[in-house]
Amino acid sequence: MVHISPNADVIVSEDDASCDSDVDSEQCKGPEINHAHFEQLSLDDLFPGLDFSKQFFINGEFRQAIRVATRKDIFFTTPAYADLSPKVAAMMLDDDSSLQGTWNCIPKSVPEELKESLPLRMARLTKVLKETLGPDAPTGDDFMMALGNLCGQKPSAHWIDIIGVKDRIVSHSWHQDTGGSYEGQSELESSRYTVMLGFPIENQYCGCGVFSHAIKLKHEHLAPDGHNDNEPVLFQGTADEEFIIRPEFLPGREILRYRDVDVLHSAPDTVYRQSVMRFM
Repeated sequence: MVHISPNADVIVSEDDASCDSDVDSEQCKGPEINHAHFEQLSLDDLFPGLDFSKQFFINGEFRQAIRVATRKDIFFTTPAYADLSPKVAAMMLDDDSSLQGTWNCIPKSVPEELKESLPLRMARLTKVLKETLGPDAPTGDDFMMALGNLCGQKPSAHWIDIIGVKDRIVSHSWHQDTGGSYEGQSELESSRYTVMLGFPIENQYCGCGVFSHAIKLKHEHLAPDGHNDNEPVLFQGTADEEFIIRPEFLPGREILRYRDVDVLHSAPDTVYRQSVMRFM
């Protein structure tokens, strides 16, 4: 269960549903967290000198073109989707459906000396970026890899464009995506991160509903031994309203980054976005 301690820290109590009764509760409890639980970054941080953040903030057509191009480039370069019927493909590419794949544009099997000569994977996205940001804009491949590289050490390279439930308030469903952010020591520089790029539903929007909501944990919470990496770690209960953090989308804060072991997170109680792209 999620539990608020008397000193107003958020901790995970020993009867947490993610750790079954046969698992020592200390197995799930990691070191106390003394660093920032999450950070927000700018597209200008990654691609300076292009007014990228400003264009992303004021230009809804540009944001939508990025989404559409990214989804198509990933869909048509994912072997698992190659044999789908046109009807199913159209459903998956529909704006109101989530789509997943990989952000990695450089196959591991490619020798280092051949990486620079690879054909562009994200050709549609490249065209969109250069049409709005100019000839110095990154290629679509560089865009995806720059965001993916924020994921840190040994990322899964998983990407998903998440839609979420719109037009109604929903209860929080607190979870971790994997319950793991590192192997061995928990130094930040050797950790894996979750990275989110938010797409607000209207121009010049500042506010909540784009990014996931979060609860800051007092101690790292680790998945129990044997937990499947491809399954989320689920929690029951909730925290008092004062402990729920709702990161805001703002110009210069288009990107949210955090370690999975530092927070519990949930879809916003009220979604107000086109989507959010998650890189892991």
